[in-house]
Amino acid sequence: MQVGVYGGGKMGEALALRLMETGHAVCLFNRSPLELEKTERLRGVSIFNELDPFFACQSTPRVIWLMVPALAMDEIQDQLAPYLREDDILLDGGNCHYKDTILRHDRWKRLGVGYIDVGIGGGLEGLRKGACFMVGGEESVVRRVERLFVDLAHEGGYAYLGESGSGHYVKMVHNGIEYAMMAAIGEGLDLLSSGPYPVDLAQTCSIWSNGSTISGSLMNLAAEVLQEPDFDQVRGIIDTSGEAGWTLQESLERHVAIPTLASALFSRFKTKDADHLSERVVALLRRAFGGHQVYKK
Repeated sequence: MQVGVYGGGKMGEALALRLMETGHAVCLFNRSPLELEKTERLRGVSIFNELDPFFACQSTPRVIWLMVPALAMDEIQDQLAPYLREDDILLDGGNCHYKDTILRHDRWKRLGVGYIDVGIGGGLEGLRKGACFMVGGEESVVRRVERLFVDLAHEGGYAYLGESGSGHYVKMVHNGIEYAMMAAIGEGLDLLSSGPYPVDLAQTCSIWSNGSTISGSLMNLAAEVLQEPDFDQVRGIIDTSGEAGWTLQESLERHVAIPTLASALFSRFKTKDADHLSERVVALLRRAFGGHQVYKK
């Protein structure tokens, strides 16, 4: 299948490479020229900095996968509007609020353009080797491009979840859970580091990753980041990216108690004044799976 990827950042690059490696033809748009090192990694992908040639490189109907921040989504879609035609499909890969997604879907449906919300779990490593895809939208539209999600996903890691907004809704809750899991790992390691035994934290995470009920990708990453040479230079400042706040807001609207997830979110705010091992671990976990910024002392 031919796919146009809009956005050449870390996630857009990983998506373009994964698409190409699974046999799809890729046109990539980025507003500014990519650095030479990235261009070399994307050898085989057609790269454009202007919209006219980007759209001209694709046969119709076109499939455009948007890999841009949620805050920029409306502005970018306004720029794309003159180029889109009936039966084209937009795949929204941003971590957007599901209510905004529904509004965008309805706008494009009136113009005959398909709109699919794609929640992606697994970070950069997942996109390169097989991520989790949470997909929402009109079923007939999703089925037209379903091959993409099946090809890109980790085995068993794709599902069509229902009408517009459902993919981003499930991804929102996913990220709330992710906050809580990372906080629990960081706090447990902080306690171990203060305990009466000289425990090797990286080794402990490694054994917890093999056969334990708390094993998983985050624990694997914890074992890795604890061995990073700059670990002691990382500040325990952890930014928030919006989804956990939306999850908490949703719980208030629906009167569903989520104290663990809420506590993890409030802990992010606390990191602006604190600098414990638990926060440093979470900061490095976020960099490891999502490429997020860390702050150095």
